[in-house]
Amino acid sequence: TVQGPFFFGDQLTQVDINVAPFLYRFIILLKYYRNYDLFASMNAWKTKLKAYHDALIGVEAFKSTAPSE
Repeated sequence: TVQGPFFFGDQLTQVDINVAPFLYRFIILLKYYRNYDLFASMNAWKTKLKAYHDALIGVEAFKSTAPSE
């Protein structure tokens, strides 16, 4: 198994750069249009997804270019 917060481990890759904006908007839009918090109830895959999401939005380049919620 892969160890680290990103898709392929500790290094940010092209996969992460491509997934980050879609995941970020998906979570925001679920809350806005469906009043659904994806991370309200946690299970194994949501825990991993939350850790991945937190790592992605923690990258300085993402923080400086991401739109506000």
